[in-house]
Amino acid sequence: MTISLIIAVYKDIEALESVFETLSYQTYKNFEVIIVDNGSTDKTLEKLKNFKIKKVVKIKKYLPGKALNLGIKHSTGE
Repeated sequence: MTISLIIAVYKDIEALESVFETLSYQTYKNFEVIIVDNGSTDKTLEKLKNFKIKKVVKIKKYLPGKALNLGIKHSTGE
């Protein structure tokens, strides 16, 4: 079973680096990461290329529920 992790971001690479470091310690490895980006203008998207991410989806107007639903739409996990 694949688990989908949906992460909404906006100019927050430091927090994301911490998230991915923590994920690297997980024993369950069958997961996908979907990033929903709210128009980051810093180097967040560039730095995300260093991590195992299935897809980056862009959202114009961030609303938490809307971002989550968009991520779910692009996920393939359970």
